[in-house]
Amino acid sequence: MKKLIVLLILAGIFWTSYAGNAFSASSVTLQEIKDSRARDTVEISGRTDLETITVKVLRPNLSILYVNVLNGGEFSDSFTLPDDSVPGTYTVIAGSGAVQDVKKFQVIAPSRGEDGGSSGGGTVPAPANQSPTLKPVIQNGIASVQPEAGQNTALIAVEDFANMPLKVRFRDIYLTVGMSEVQALLKRTANSEGAVLQVKAEATTSTEMGRLTRQNGAQLQMAGEIFDVKVSLISKDGTEIWAVQLAGDMELSLPYDPKADERLLGIYYRNDDTKQWEYVGGTVDKNSERIQVKLKHLSSYAAIAYKKSFDDVPSSHWANRTLELLAARHIVSGKTENLFQPDDHTTRAEFTAMLVRVLELPTGKGSTPFSDVSADAWYADPIQRAYAAGLISGLTDAEFRPDAAITREQMALLLVKAYEAKRGSIHAGQSSLPVFKDQDQISGWAREAVNQAWTAKLMQGIGEGTFDAQSAATRSQNAQAIYNLMQNLLP
Repeated sequence: MKKLIVLLILAGIFWTSYAGNAFSASSVTLQEIKDSRARDTVEISGRTDLETITVKVLRPNLSILYVNVLNGGEFSDSFTLPDDSVPGTYTVIAGSGAVQDVKKFQVIAPSRGEDGGSSGGGTVPAPANQSPTLKPVIQNGIASVQPEAGQNTALIAVEDFANMPLKVRFRDIYLTVGMSEVQALLKRTANSEGAVLQVKAEATTSTEMGRLTRQNGAQLQMAGEIFDVKVSLISKDGTEIWAVQLAGDMELSLPYDPKADERLLGIYYRNDDTKQWEYVGGTVDKNSERIQVKLKHLSSYAAIAYKKSFDDVPSSHWANRTLELLAARHIVSGKTENLFQPDDHTTRAEFTAMLVRVLELPTGKGSTPFSDVSADAWYADPIQRAYAAGLISGLTDAEFRPDAAITREQMALLLVKAYEAKRGSIHAGQSSLPVFKDQDQISGWAREAVNQAWTAKLMQGIGEGTFDAQSAATRSQNAQAIYNLMQNLLP
């Protein structure tokens, strides 16, 4: 019996040890920190199996003295205590989220005469700038900071750029944080006093430039490095709040390889769930060789040239380059992965969706009056956006007829409305208008729109002096008209 009890005890000890090792969670371990005096260097070291950790040092009143972001594994860091460090208990917190370790150390009051002078005092040299925060430069209502070369983290006291955008300029990547994003973070903290904004932009690899990959039948070529972008708010007590979903008030600017085809460039993010690169958008500035975009969430981003071709649109086809450029902006797609079917018709729903993508219309509020647009249809969202923007109406008061082929005169009206929503009214001078042989076949409600579309070079006739207003436009014609609109809307 005694042997059985001993065996059970040993088994329990073994299982406890095994289970503790097998199921242990991520951890952070800080080494003890020596007591120090003002102007001493404080050494911080330890080990973690997290990828990165944040190290924070709090004064006795729990305000932040020092913050840094370190890589995982064996880590070490140091900083110099400022000359005005008050004696007391200082707290060091290392970790990420709920996984952290805490150590305390004492800052000891200097002994008499230790300040370098007699009891009458003396001039103490000002220490090097040990502040963890960067002081922004204010110009034209924008606060700007530029970390030193090689730094991928910037810390800025929120009170130093209150009520204005903050632009952080790292060596390669620029990030502009609007005040609405900062306010959203501040609302999530119990005490915003003394809060610090942390912006981090780290190149994840230096071997991706120029690399080719294929995705959904398209060729993707990396036109720059991949950057992991993170923004967080660190409150006075050391609590860190991460920005994830954004309000659209944050802009990212990346450099691109000047050898890349600029008209195929976009900014993409890596979807960790699907392992696919997803298009975000992007406006190219040829002078600075940079591309910028508004962000809706934070992730890993890269400038990528996207080249898509279709088996049924050879290089000799008149619409080949147009389709290539529109596919790079993810405005058009094929009927299948490899076929565009350029001579097929485009439905009213498909054309509306292309307009929404070109104009980048936001999600609208409310509903549409169309009984034939079900809420779960793929086109429900773009039709709702276009309706909210005042671009579309139904063929009747209650019917949009999303699956009907769009006619050339209907297309002219929608193109004009889209153009005027961004650029203002098109004034078609009578003397410059073409006289189409089939002018009498253009519906009365569409004649002005056809003339305006021709004047703004959004559409032209199909040849031999005809417009062919009542015919259903082909997919290649639709694509060319959308491309014309896109070119007309460029700044």
